[in-house]
Amino acid sequence: MQDRILQGSIKAIRIPEVLTFLNYIKKTGVLTVEGDGRTRKVYFHNGEMAFASSSDPSESLGSFLVRRGKITHEQNLESVSQIAPGRRQGRILVAMGLLTPSELWENVQSQVLEIIYALFPLKSGYFQ
Repeated sequence: MQDRILQGSIKAIRIPEVLTFLNYIKKTGVLTVEGDGRTRKVYFHNGEMAFASSSDPSESLGSFLVRRGKITHEQNLESVSQIAPGRRQGRILVAMGLLTPSELWENVQSQVLEIIYALFPLKSGYFQ
């Protein structure tokens, strides 16, 4: 298990400052942020944000795509029912013919940014 290099309260250090610091020191790992009843994770590779995830179902890929009008609620439910180990929702949506690989890539990038931007207004919570 790796040592935690940084942890604390969002009241003491705001998330944009944490993200800037992790970029500056070029770390690879996961920043876990707990706040507003959700847990969000930002994955870093050599200081660059590579991916993000959220415990909130409304911030899932499927929900994101429904909000953007890319898929219907029913298509989201159908694709979720097919998720299994090694089968991620995005690939399922491509296999269903609902998205092209490039559309999937573009939408995942936008979803990741949405999750990261949701961290900025947090005024309380913890990170590690």
